[in-house]
Amino acid sequence: MSEAALIITDLTKKYSGCTALDRVNLRLVEKHVYALVGDMGSGKTTLFRCIAGLCKPEQGKIEIFGSSYKDLTLARREVGMLVDQPVYYGDLSVYNNLKMQARVIGGVDKARIKKVMKALKITPRDTGNRTVGGCPAGIKLSLAIATAVLGAPRLLLLDEPFNGLDSDGSELVRNMISQEMSERSMSVLLSSQFFSELYPIATDFIFIDKGKIIMTKTKGEIDELLPKDISKPSEFEAFYKELVKEVKI
Repeated sequence: MSEAALIITDLTKKYSGCTALDRVNLRLVEKHVYALVGDMGSGKTTLFRCIAGLCKPEQGKIEIFGSSYKDLTLARREVGMLVDQPVYYGDLSVYNNLKMQARVIGGVDKARIKKVMKALKITPRDTGNRTVGGCPAGIKLSLAIATAVLGAPRLLLLDEPFNGLDSDGSELVRNMISQEMSERSMSVLLSSQFFSELYPIATDFIFIDKGKIIMTKTKGEIDELLPKDISKPSEFEAFYKELVKEVKI
């Protein structure tokens, strides 16, 4: 059996008495790309925030590579993440932002920085060597994704990584993830409210609604249900809505 990168057991989180996560159970194994799909307000970001240690659940257990929630500091060094708003130094270039992050991570050389920049097309040629503060939102998001993957993490968590990217930018992110997966054993958890954004890259699908996991499917199971002539994003979204309609809370 593949090693579990992330195990979540009975995770519950409440805000002002409202339940944001309701006894969530997940097991993510290595070499898989998991797509967390749900509408706005379904609990996706809260789940990411709990995993990242940005908020504490009322109950439940989180294990990252065998470390429990109370002892995750070391384990999180093997995790790359994009949660909430991207953080960057606005007065520095993309390269110098990544250089600063490389110092924090340790063990990241210039070749690795340039490789990640090239994969996401955020080299000085692409950005005009502007400071990040003067770059468009898509470049800033790509920088945040580059920062998450820079240290070659074993677990990559990207909350809404395609939000603000055009189709070309989204394809670059998917290609980069595929390349990283081919080079080492890595588990990935991506989220989006749009099924069509995650379908091309995911190996497994997790559907969430009102804080509860309502359905899980493998890519093979999805493909058995998916109409053969489907191609447009709107058609993928219609399929997703129909798929979860009967189990939505």
